Amino acid sequence: MLAGSNVTLSGPSIINLPSGTATYNGVISGQGTLTVAGSGTLVLTKDSDFTLPSADQHQNVTTSGGNWPYPIVTNPDQPAVIVERGATLQYGTDGSTGIIGDYPYTSISGVTLNHDNIEVDGTLDLDIANREYNLGTISGSGLISQPRNTWGTLDLADGLPFTGTIADGTGFNFGSAAFRLALPSAASVHNDGSAIISARNYTLVLPENFYEDQYGSDINFHAWQAGLIEMTGVDHYIDTSLDTASIAHTSNFRGINIEGANVQWGDGTTERFFLPATPSNSYINIHRNGSLTFDYDGPVTLDTPISGGVYHSSLSTPANASISLAATTGNAVTFAVPMNYHGTTTIGRGATLLLGTGTSGGDSSLLTGASNDQVVDNGTRTEREATVRRRGELDLVGKQLAERRHVRGDDVCGFDHGDVGRGDDVRQRHADLDRSREHAERDVAPAAGHARDRNRRLAQYRFPDSGGREHAVALTGDIGADPGRRHGSARWVAGRGVAADGTGERESRAHP
Repeated sequence: MLAGSNVTLSGPSIINLPSGTATYNGVISGQGTLTVAGSGTLVLTKDSDFTLPSADQHQNVTTSGGNWPYPIVTNPDQPAVIVERGATLQYGTDGSTGIIGDYPYTSISGVTLNHDNIEVDGTLDLDIANREYNLGTISGSGLISQPRNTWGTLDLADGLPFTGTIADGTGFNFGSAAFRLALPSAASVHNDGSAIISARNYTLVLPENFYEDQYGSDINFHAWQAGLIEMTGVDHYIDTSLDTASIAHTSNFRGINIEGANVQWGDGTTERFFLPATPSNSYINIHRNGSLTFDYDGPVTLDTPISGGVYHSSLSTPANASISLAATTGNAVTFAVPMNYHGTTTIGRGATLLLGTGTSGGDSSLLTGASNDQVVDNGTRTEREATVRRRGELDLVGKQLAERRHVRGDDVCGFDHGDVGRGDDVRQRHADLDRSREHAERDVAPAAGHARDRNRRLAQYRFPDSGGREHAVALTGDIGADPGRRHGSARWVAGRGVAADGTGERESRAHP
């Protein structure tokens, strides 16, 4: 082989490589298997085509039928190519050839499966450019890697029992509109390019952790019909200590692009959040009315804005999207930054949406004003604000001034209070408070002249107006055995509270 002559296999063949790199410019054909062993690297520059002996061939490929057929592999053959631990096999040298493959199957929806299955326990380097290709059924526990900027695309298709690491340097297709994927046991995905994840009319579950350490990498989601992509791992940096660090924009960025897809993070059995990040080292762009669902069984934090821009210019355009918290008990999701999407936000029963962290720099909000903006609240919504700054409202600056909870059911009291201050300072705010007994007993200092009573509601807000006067607003009301649902409203004018109905006492005191 070192002479570059063509080789015809007639059974099992082993190439035992010494240290170093050997380049083979010939073609391998015939029937048999090829095992690459040793400690060196074998580089193939031309396509080769050989098969297993006829007696070892039992693999069957059928199609799903329907308008969008996809291939289905059953009873896969043993590997025709084996890369042993310690050895490296390289396909190509930044050209379009160098792959071992046999293609007896008719193209199905544009994809042609490779009959030469491969087992990788060492390293398989894919230095293939300007070509989309398939490697058949991939098994083993080694490394499949692709250099940066090779611009060839590996199609990961059908059921793959591979348990090693997949290192995407430029672009890999994890499923597509033309083929399905099951990858249940890979050790991890090292994504330094574009991981293109797709599902048509089925649920693709990827439990792997993703890692990256190169600027410009992203994960792109595509789905059609009832397709759903479920990510139950975590998208990390290689150095996981950087996940929530502030990193210079030009140094590194983790990008998420949801292209009209239905995507779910978590499966209701974990609180390992998919994107532990900061606004300075990540983005989430949703296009074409895509959706993102959070499904965790414990508290998680989203510290990346959901928006609709293009790549790194994420905040340039709001998204139109559907965002949901699955109806899983304990599914408590904190939005730690302002969101930049229009559309429906759904909170499932048993789930909690927390807007803001309640600490400095951790405020959040949802966009309003579009006809499709709505919150479908079947669970709990809590707003925690360190600094409340809303368009058209009075700025309330300082430590946490308000916690506003929204609870589904009859234990809700709604009220409006506004016109605080004078002149141009007059603005209106809205809040909903939980009427539960527990909320009535929360640790809020009573306003002057009001003793705490276990049968009375008591909540208090303090805030300054533009003249430096501090205002304290105390809200009280009877809590009976069956309080039912009450709605009251009051408008506050320069420190005087006037109740619009008789459901409770409302006061505002101005302090010099």
